[in-house]
Amino acid sequence: MAGEVTPEGIVLVFALLLLVGLVYGPWQTFWTEWTRERLFVARDALFDLAGPGMALAFDEPAYRQARHELEVLIRFVHQMTWPRLVAYLILAGMPRERKRLLDTLTARSDVGEKTAEIRDRVIQDLTIAFLMRSPGLSAILSIVTILVLPGIMVGFIMAENGRRLQRHAAGLIVADAERADRAYGAAAG
Repeated sequence: MAGEVTPEGIVLVFALLLLVGLVYGPWQTFWTEWTRERLFVARDALFDLAGPGMALAFDEPAYRQARHELEVLIRFVHQMTWPRLVAYLILAGMPRERKRLLDTLTARSDVGEKTAEIRDRVIQDLTIAFLMRSPGLSAILSIVTILVLPGIMVGFIMAENGRRLQRHAAGLIVADAERADRAYGAAAG
């Protein structure tokens, strides 16, 4: 009957409330803390490049700017979302001076490769955090994974079977060649 409360309906509502509570509670906290920890690791790696007798000086403007950027990310990672990032990039962008300082750091021959690795790791970690903290993007990613993963697995299985078939065919060809060689040798000798 219409309008009747069923046990399945109650379970469905409870499950949805539990899912929403999980997504906006521990799930968000976990990915925020994961990202913050990764940013601390990146900041420590940058710190290890600086100091007396090291490639970078603590008072060097490029080092100070890079460290400041990481500290701002660490402080505000809990507020970062895709819409806020896009709005920030559109409205504020990166000031030319900040970009120039960071580019000079990655262009240096002595620390450029290491700082570029740190920058790339930070970008990768932030992307993962954005994907995992966004319920909509997480749902889309999950659905795409569920749809695409079987195709990838079938492709690997077919590729392995193809390699196995190639090895078998190569073995048959070698065996035929050896048999023909023996027959030719017997006929000639």
